[in-house]
Amino acid sequence: MEPIYISLKKQFYLTTIGIVIFIILSSFSYNIYTAYEYNKRAFLDESHLQAALIADNVVEPMLYLDLTSIKTKLLLVGKFKDVLEVDIYDKRNRLITSYRKHTYAGKTLFPEGEQESLFFNDEGISSPIESKFFTIKHKITLNSVDYGYLYFVRSTQSLNEFLRAAIVNTLIVLFFLLIVTTLFTIKISNKFVDPIIRLSKDIVKISKSNDYSVRLKHKEKNEIGRLYQSFNSLFESVEFHQKQLQKLTNELEDRVKERTRELEESLDKLTKAQKQLVESEKMASLGSLVSGVAHEINTPLGNALTGSTILHSDAKNLLQMINNGTLKKSTLQEGLKDIEETSSLVVSSITRAANLVKSFKQMSVDQTIEAIRDFNLHTYFNEVLLTFKGKLKQVPAHVTINGDENILIKSYPGVLAQILNNLINNSILHGFEHKKEDARITIHLEIREDKLYFIYSDNGSGIDESIKDKVFDPFVTTKRNAGGTGLGLNILYNLVTQKLKGELHLESKKDEGVTFTIIIPAKL
Repeated sequence: MEPIYISLKKQFYLTTIGIVIFIILSSFSYNIYTAYEYNKRAFLDESHLQAALIADNVVEPMLYLDLTSIKTKLLLVGKFKDVLEVDIYDKRNRLITSYRKHTYAGKTLFPEGEQESLFFNDEGISSPIESKFFTIKHKITLNSVDYGYLYFVRSTQSLNEFLRAAIVNTLIVLFFLLIVTTLFTIKISNKFVDPIIRLSKDIVKISKSNDYSVRLKHKEKNEIGRLYQSFNSLFESVEFHQKQLQKLTNELEDRVKERTRELEESLDKLTKAQKQLVESEKMASLGSLVSGVAHEINTPLGNALTGSTILHSDAKNLLQMINNGTLKKSTLQEGLKDIEETSSLVVSSITRAANLVKSFKQMSVDQTIEAIRDFNLHTYFNEVLLTFKGKLKQVPAHVTINGDENILIKSYPGVLAQILNNLINNSILHGFEHKKEDARITIHLEIREDKLYFIYSDNGSGIDESIKDKVFDPFVTTKRNAGGTGLGLNILYNLVTQKLKGELHLESKKDEGVTFTIIIPAKL
């Protein structure tokens, strides 16, 4: 779920008005509360005073049991505001007389006998002050002698009216303050927030259009005005650099086109040289002359391949930076310098490789990789091994062929010869480089369910884990300076999987030799 977007203007309105409402409500609530508590206390004190005055007025008639005088004095209660009822009881809790306001005539709030069920707090009040009315129980005493009790009932209407009036007045004031605050907020927003919002929209628009010739306008000379000026200065700088960059880009495009043309020519020459080398590797030539050609041509061709890869990568990076508009002058100069140096290396390497290839004559081979025939694989491999006697003696290395000596298959003898040739060369060049004794190569041949299992293994140095997963990729070698082309195992893989429709599996650990398992159809 995407987050809800609230504009800066709305946030400013909500924050300002929210703070003002909070401050006003907090202050007015506190004022109402304190005013109400003060009036409530005064109201209670006044009620106690009125009850005490009534008790003092009726104490003398009660001494003489003058009921008429008591009733006459109670008539004065009508002058007290909000008094609803006054009941006079003697000390035996017998009702002597009562005063009831005319609105309560005929209705006694506390009938005789029920006053005993009332609970009075320490202040002599029977019910909360927040109710519609409350009762005060006051002793009628003279010279510390109790002559009875007075139950004084008073309405809280005036106190509640004060609270309501205070709340209404607060809401009215709050309403007008909110109007003033809103108008003030709008005024401030138009003066300060709107220019910032307009600036933000203009910047987004300019960044999308990439047109930095636009200039932002703001009349007032304040901090926001200086911000507009700063962005205008930035746009001027960007526009200038854009023009410079466009100029450099045009120049670079011309140079790149020229370099690309030269690189295409170089790559064309390199491709031809590669093709010649690959064809040489695929040939079933088992003589020492081919090994010499491969040894001599490996170094310049490797250098040319590396240089062409670097040239391609540099050109691609420069074009990408041009398209992205991130190309700097320093980067361009450094890239062109690298391209120039690498081009020189590629040209010299290709020239050397081309000269080597031309200097050797094409050889005739006993078998061609395109011919399919029936043949004894064990016998054929022994014939191929005869051509490696010289190289194997130099290690020295001993080769053993195990398995059925009468295996007859129908396949490409030249392809199988090339596979064996690449495997042995790989062992000599890589596996037995540092092994001067007990170097062994074992070849096991076996037919299982119309499948030929050709298992080749040596006890050499094995394959490093860093390149084990890449050994079948083209031009991957650790011995480029020692005669390794990086094409042997790649050609081997392609011959097995494509030409012979088989499978190729590799097992190797560092310093524990290598095992290639080739599984192909016994009859193609």
